[in-house]
Amino acid sequence: MMTLASWRTGVFVLSLGFGLSQGGAAAAFGRAAPDYSSGYVTAESRVGNGSITAEVRPGTRGGYEYRVPGGSWSDCEGDCEVTITNKVLDFWDNQANRTYPGRGLSITFPRY
Repeated sequence: MMTLASWRTGVFVLSLGFGLSQGGAAAAFGRAAPDYSSGYVTAESRVGNGSITAEVRPGTRGGYEYRVPGGSWSDCEGDCEVTITNKVLDFWDNQANRTYPGRGLSITFPRY
């Protein structure tokens, strides 16, 4: 049987998770939460492939979605600017180098 204390702890953890998933994580780590109120975001390539301005909208699962140049919508993985940079602008460079950069973290897989 669930006690009142364990129920309160569960509600706290759940609410903390929702708060961190919606820009609270950015604020918790000293960055301002992204502002997508204009409906657009501009992403710049890290390797000189230019920049792109994409339409952004609230997603169906609580996050945001960006419009892919082909017209379909894709989920942002946290920060839409970083997602667009990695998945659209620098996609082939990331595949060739087998690296998947993020903000403050870069994972490199060895070539075989």
